[in-house]
Amino acid sequence: MKIKKVLVIFAILFIVALSLELITGPHIYKIVKEAMTTSQGYTTNLGQIMTEDEFNHLNVYSSYGVAPSDDVRANIELHRRAFIHLFNSGYVWMNYTNTITDSSGEIDSGSSNVPIKFKVKKIDGVWRIIDIYEAP
Repeated sequence: MKIKKVLVIFAILFIVALSLELITGPHIYKIVKEAMTTSQGYTTNLGQIMTEDEFNHLNVYSSYGVAPSDDVRANIELHRRAFIHLFNSGYVWMNYTNTITDSSGEIDSGSSNVPIKFKVKKIDGVWRIIDIYEAP
């Protein structure tokens, strides 16, 4: 009987955690992709999720020192690998590949399959990126 109660509690916690993963994971993915690809700079929307330093680290135009223009295009492939949390804080692991091409389609620079880890925390009901780790 005691084992049954433990299994039921474990199953309920697992379902709650999985539900949060399915809701929160895509939200963080969308914000990270927006931060990486936007040519509009640091916006109010992004400011609710991350600091300007974190934005500058993620944004391909800022991190590669390239000015957005019609002649420069940033292409990003982003893959969410895992999201582990304790309901109010946790970590998100992703991999990304990016290329920056010129107006003729030639690759100017880029990175391939780069692992990146985000420390996230729920503040006032909103998941915020509070730290980024990317191996040099």
